[in-house]
Amino acid sequence: LSSTGRLPVAGDKVETILSGKQLDIAPVGIRLGPEVKEVVPHFDHLDEISIAPVGADLVTPNDLPPPPAPDVSHISIAPVGTDMGQLKKNEKLITPDISHIKLED
Repeated sequence: LSSTGRLPVAGDKVETILSGKQLDIAPVGIRLGPEVKEVVPHFDHLDEISIAPVGADLVTPNDLPPPPAPDVSHISIAPVGTDMGQLKKNEKLITPDISHIKLED
C-alpha cells in the first residue's frame, strides 16, 4: 500500500473511481469465492484404449478424407478478344516476301 493507504495504481481518474471504496487484502487461507465441488471423471473404458508407439501413423492413407474441392465461384472466363490488361509490345510486324515460293505439281 502507498502512503495514502491505497494500492499504487496509475491513471487520471483513479482517485475519482476509487473514492469511497475500501480495499483490503484478505489474510492467508481465506477462501475468496464459493467452494465448488470438483467432479472426478469416471472412465469405464480405459482397458479398450491403447497408446501408439512414437512415430506411428495414426491414420492409414485409405482412411484419409479426400481434400476439399477448391472454391472457384469467384473465377470467370472473359470473352475472346477481351483486353486483359496485358502489356502491349511496340514491335512492328514484318511480313516476309514469299512471292518466290511455288508449289510444284
